Amino acid sequence: MFQNSVSASYCRKCTNCYLNKSYRDCILPLTKRQSRPQKSRRRPAELPATTCSIPPSAQAAADRRASAQACSTSSREQRSGRKGPEEIPAIRKNQKERRQAGGLWFSRRQFLQSAAAAAGGLIALNQTAKASKLPPALDRAWEAVGGGPSDLYFPEEFLGVWSVESTLSSVQLPLGPDFVPDTKVVERAKAEDLNRQVRYTVAFVRNREGKVITDRRFNTLSLLDYYLGPGKLTAQDIAWNPNDPNVLNMALPGGLDITTRVTRRSETSAAPDRLDTSEYFQQIYNSSARAEPKVKASQCFTKYKWRDSAAAQRESGPQIVATQVVSDYLTPYDGEMLMMRSRNSPVVIYTYKMRFWRSPKDNAVVA
Repeated sequence: MFQNSVSASYCRKCTNCYLNKSYRDCILPLTKRQSRPQKSRRRPAELPATTCSIPPSAQAAADRRASAQACSTSSREQRSGRKGPEEIPAIRKNQKERRQAGGLWFSRRQFLQSAAAAAGGLIALNQTAKASKLPPALDRAWEAVGGGPSDLYFPEEFLGVWSVESTLSSVQLPLGPDFVPDTKVVERAKAEDLNRQVRYTVAFVRNREGKVITDRRFNTLSLLDYYLGPGKLTAQDIAWNPNDPNVLNMALPGGLDITTRVTRRSETSAAPDRLDTSEYFQQIYNSSARAEPKVKASQCFTKYKWRDSAAAQRESGPQIVATQVVSDYLTPYDGEMLMMRSRNSPVVIYTYKMRFWRSPKDNAVVA
């Protein structure tokens, strides 16, 4: 019994003796069977612990998609030449520093003052004016669609070159600061320009029809010479046609292009020595650092009063005095909801007091 149990304990895996029941004749001793090295079972390696709840396969797929998207975005930016959003602030800072170093930096309100001066008969800004081949026909079409006269016309006494003293007398926010897109511009105007006198030169010339109009190119260049310094820009940098005066274009060094376009105008005369003018205009700012152009809408309303030169000399005073009101309006570029809430009311109003003296270098010319 003992032998059978022993034989069975080691002969169950021996095919010959197990099948034949010959336990005693087994050729595989117990000691030799036990000496066989047993194969060790390898335990699977444990996966490293991870804090991410996403399965490893899903995480790897997400990483691949993010990497592919980053490569695609980078290649598109390289092909288009556009900068990533993280590079734009540094680019704008560098461009501002270059313009400041070259004396070509001034505020948006100073741009607006220049454009308003032109729009009101003193100065204008823009970018690529296209002369009309048929000015009289276009003039009649302009008036027919409600645009008013094709230009602002002034009395003969205005013809020539004038020295102007202009002072910003007030800055108002009719709807409050919440409706102002850039409050820094308003604060800078109040701190640096309010009650400060600015001197520059303006000119009035004749157009092809012999009417006296403002020389917008000359006046724009004169005011920019004051802000930028003489010689920074020339008349060739400003495109304007006196016989098609609704658009004036200007390109500044540093990649900034400004276009001023008059959209509507009117003028009235309540007395022989008074003239009221109004022009609505848009300014379009194109910059290499901005993906889309910036558009501003404004109105320039000016009230003129003048006297003859003899009376001005007797009293040693100006021959022409004027009050100019420049109003800023919101556009869809400032936010459609905010523009709708403003209900087409001005959000910033600048008021200027101006005085005109006949310039010593008076040289009336025909445009």
